[in-house]
Amino acid sequence: MKRFSKFYSILLLLSLNLNLFAQDSGKSFKEVDTNIINLDRPYYGNVKPPKFPGAEHDLQGYIIDKFRFTQKEIESRAKGEVVIWIYIERDGTISQTRFDKNTYTDYGDRARSILLHAPKYIPGTKDGKTARFKTKLTIKFEAHQGN
Repeated sequence: MKRFSKFYSILLLLSLNLNLFAQDSGKSFKEVDTNIINLDRPYYGNVKPPKFPGAEHDLQGYIIDKFRFTQKEIESRAKGEVVIWIYIERDGTISQTRFDKNTYTDYGDRARSILLHAPKYIPGTKDGKTARFKTKLTIKFEAHQGN
């Protein structure tokens, strides 16, 4: 009987401690904005998509310009394709990336690094207010002399 009472008293103390730590600390957490406009599907209303800065090329062109192949990749004429989702925040930064397809792992990692250091987009809007957007990029890589 003493075993059970010790067990239940320990269990009671643990549950009280958990309740104490589970209490609201009074700090407010930043709300997560889950309203994301997918640029790869039809969208309705007054929507102005974000724009990549610079008139000379888009984000794909920027990645290809910045991408560097190793000598081994050039000699073997390595090829790869990366399909990557990017999330563009209200301030124009790319906050997240997610791969749909990555045929050559290192290419995807290098493309992600370039994306996360890319210049900010000109923010897009919905109904006159800045909004979050996501879009899918398909980038085909082929290593050859001159890259």
